[in-house]
Amino acid sequence: MKPMQANPMPDMQLREIDPRILKFDDDNPRRIAADEYEDAQLIASIRIVGLLQPPIVYEKDGDLYVKYGKRRTLCAIAADLATINVLVTEKDDDLDAMRAYAENAARAPMSPIDEWRAIEALARKNWTEQAIADALALTIRDVKRLRLLGQIHPPMLEQIALGDMPREQELKTIALAPMKEQAEVWKARKPKKGQQASWWEIARALQKTKFLASDARFSDEDARAFAISWEDDLFGPADKDNRFTSNREAFFAAQQAWLEANLPKNGTIVEMNDYGQIKLPAKAEHIYGKPGKKDFIAFAINQNNGRIHEQPYRLASPANSKAGQQNDAQADGETTAPAKTRPDLTSKGWDMIGEFRTEALHKALAGNPIDDLQLIGLLVLAFSAQNVDVKAGHPYV
Repeated sequence: MKPMQANPMPDMQLREIDPRILKFDDDNPRRIAADEYEDAQLIASIRIVGLLQPPIVYEKDGDLYVKYGKRRTLCAIAADLATINVLVTEKDDDLDAMRAYAENAARAPMSPIDEWRAIEALARKNWTEQAIADALALTIRDVKRLRLLGQIHPPMLEQIALGDMPREQELKTIALAPMKEQAEVWKARKPKKGQQASWWEIARALQKTKFLASDARFSDEDARAFAISWEDDLFGPADKDNRFTSNREAFFAAQQAWLEANLPKNGTIVEMNDYGQIKLPAKAEHIYGKPGKKDFIAFAINQNNGRIHEQPYRLASPANSKAGQQNDAQADGETTAPAKTRPDLTSKGWDMIGEFRTEALHKALAGNPIDDLQLIGLLVLAFSAQNVDVKAGHPYV
């Protein structure tokens, strides 16, 4: 038995009309309107490229009724189009309801891969990213994110085409890695058939420390001399310098060279430990205000991010030192106990002190609630300490 075939669509006539004269068929199966964001996308697209698919209408008692395309019609009106094209046909009660349902139900959003291909096709025709964003009702950020797919290892693209899309930060990290490294990581972490990829693990394996151009003291000419090639962070703030490099050795060498060439007369180059503490000379005292003429400034390069830090300090004078006081006391015939020496704290010691302070702070806040100004004051004091860090959120977010 042959399957029953639907009657073909009757003849249609193309007309250009004012969309505001159209009336709407009560049999439209879409009763729940699309959300405002989706309508805004369609309106923006219609304003740029026009109404690509004409609504289908039928004539009744001198009026035109929309059979298929109510949302397109309303969005065309919202886009202030004076006229639109419509296809005029006859009403078919037997099949119109099924066709209207099929038109709405059979639609599916484009995959990210298809969107990327469409964007690249427009870019090859000299469309700017802003024009593409306007035409497709996307943001510039969306366009830039999708264009990153052009820098993805092809087998990864096949996985993404299946609907397994990495998060934005993961996609960014993967796209910035060389293709060869992407291929090696994918080979080791490729998911089994039917499973999703562990994108966060893939991104973590390809993650490289970024050293920011905004942290560099050296010039662009120096950067070229040290073979530093800046890359742009596509997702950085528009009003900031978002350039960076992953070349740690070159970045640190350029910072060190600048520091040595620009060190002031009262400056000294010192080291910084893993906790961000500058190692000052013996008997040196921190200066938290403006240094005087006889004071010094210690310069150190942060080994985590390559930034150059400064710390004013002064050396204790002999007259005010404990040794000087002890000599004076001995000259007067007094006996004094030998000064006690305390070894430098280890990293474990700093951690223990931090835990004690944290526990004490929790108990104090639990028993004595404070207002916002007091809390801000405590935070300022806390961040002036040497062993304070902030832990916020999931490590992979």
